[in-house]
Amino acid sequence: MTTPAQFVPASQLARSARSEEVVAKHKKYLWPSVTNYFQQPLVADRGEMQHLWDVEGNKYLDFFGGILTVSVGHCNPKISSKVSAQVNRLQHTSTLFPTEHIVALAEKIAQITPGNLQQSFFTNSGTEANEAAILLARMSTGNFDVVALRHAYSGGSALAKAVTLRMRLTARRASSAWAFRMP
Repeated sequence: MTTPAQFVPASQLARSARSEEVVAKHKKYLWPSVTNYFQQPLVADRGEMQHLWDVEGNKYLDFFGGILTVSVGHCNPKISSKVSAQVNRLQHTSTLFPTEHIVALAEKIAQITPGNLQQSFFTNSGTEANEAAILLARMSTGNFDVVALRHAYSGGSALAKAVTLRMRLTARRASSAWAFRMP
């Protein structure tokens, strides 16, 4: 049986000069759009499954999971071993070159998707996926109207921000608060 960790509010945790230096350099060298959501952001050092440690050695139960995409835990051995094996075999190629793995994945997706969905588009970010989805919808329907959740996060590009009204819109560009014609 494990002993439950004692809860300590983040505001009461001691911050080292190392943390302060990382936060200061983050502000100095990264664009302001790469923002921290907290006045005293956690400076992460390492992770193991559902736990995360800061540079001071404080251990946290991580409910955040890495920005929408990493829901398998930090350094999950089942995932890390597969990633390591692939990186040691072939780290990166462009989609200009076919590989057995990308073709096998596309074939599997074609087998399990409904209807006439037989081709896949692989990308490395949700922003690119959203941009592709909007482009494909426009190409197949001829319609430029998009319905999206207002102020939701759809990525960092101008189109992704505009579709959820995260960018300032003029009355001329927006036909309503919930749907509008894309430029």
